Amino acid sequence: MSEAVIRLTARSQMPRLILAVGDPVNGVLADHLQGAFRIIHQVALLDALETLVQDEQPDVLLLSRHLPGTQDVRHILGKLRKAAPACRITLLLGSMDPGAHQLVQLAAQYGIYNIVPGDELQVEALTETLSTPRTWADIAHLLPEGIDVPPPVSAPSVSVAESASVDIPQQVTRYAKIVAVVSGKGGVGKSTFAANLLTLAQDVGAVGIDMDYAKPDLLLAFQPEDRQGVDLRDLLQTLNLPDSVEVLDRRDAAMVAEWVDKLPEVMSGITVIPGPSRDLVPQEVPTPVSAELLRYAAKKARLVVVDTAFEIADQATLDLLYAADVIMVVTTPDQQTVYQTAWLLEQLDMLRVPKGRLRLVVNKTGAKGLMSAREVAEKLGLPLTIAVPAEPGRYESARVTRKPVALREKSQGPLHRVMTQILKDVDDTPEKPRRGWFRSKGPSRRNPAGVR
Repeated sequence: MSEAVIRLTARSQMPRLILAVGDPVNGVLADHLQGAFRIIHQVALLDALETLVQDEQPDVLLLSRHLPGTQDVRHILGKLRKAAPACRITLLLGSMDPGAHQLVQLAAQYGIYNIVPGDELQVEALTETLSTPRTWADIAHLLPEGIDVPPPVSAPSVSVAESASVDIPQQVTRYAKIVAVVSGKGGVGKSTFAANLLTLAQDVGAVGIDMDYAKPDLLLAFQPEDRQGVDLRDLLQTLNLPDSVEVLDRRDAAMVAEWVDKLPEVMSGITVIPGPSRDLVPQEVPTPVSAELLRYAAKKARLVVVDTAFEIADQATLDLLYAADVIMVVTTPDQQTVYQTAWLLEQLDMLRVPKGRLRLVVNKTGAKGLMSAREVAEKLGLPLTIAVPAEPGRYESARVTRKPVALREKSQGPLHRVMTQILKDVDDTPEKPRRGWFRSKGPSRRNPAGVR
């Protein structure tokens, strides 16, 4: 059996690097970087990069802004981040013309902060940039003039003292905890749960973003339909953006901020950004608009809750999931819904949404003939955050009065405990294999060097 033993060498433990700078610079850089990185590919054309990154899952990608191809680097950054969320993408900008500043802004939207400006490269400085995680502060001076607030994907968590109730300092904070709420099917109580989270954070400021373009019901938890005014469709018509826009300019970003500021509070301390009103043809929200809404909401409040559609079918929703600190997966304990939730988890896995951010919410528990919340959690392979008992009378009263049930829950209640946990630091936990009915079909790719 000794021949089956694999001995790890220093080289095998090096971060795996793809050079995508173009010839002949790839070769020059390979000579200088091979002592610190294991160079697995050298790419001369942009066209092949997305497939290569998705297949190889490198630890680090060094990408030149000027890499030749049939499309521009600007059009592939989001695809690369989607293809390998754990990869540290480092951009070589070259000369700092206006296009370079715009590229920095676009990169920041995807949480890409390892950026090297200038036409001259120092090997030591480049090696440090490739090896060290950067933050928004490191690239703030490279952003276009007037961009002075970091996007939410880099927002640090703010710790809260552990207690039975939500004990939160009453000061304005610059960053928000971002929570996305998803489900495998409609009608499981996803929007109701999102409304309860917003209600519990009203003392510190909360913003809800309704991105369920097929069934935008979040606002209905707080006010009847006949009282609702503008929705996202009005904002989209005002902006009137062409399909090719990837980042909003300063004027459009200011219009988004002004529109959000004019929305009335649905309850003291709570603002809901309503989704596009229902129509025969649901209207999706363009990615740059959703990104700007999230960025501005994170500036205004301590908690941002994103209510998503039960089908992850658009890039805007996917980008919001990548930006979220916590993703609450809502299901009910009946077999059909659990099966559909398992299918959602398979989708999220294929889209490389980090599993460590997923938490399970089991609604309407306790009925005879249904699984227990713990059984659901075991079959789905997710940590159980809360089991909400079936109380149709209580929730019907909340629907009629437009007052979420969290308003009447005691401070030791389960919803309060969930909110306390959400507002604490949330670290990615090691991925655990799924058990029960819906086992994963194989081991997921790992990041052996621990590079993010």
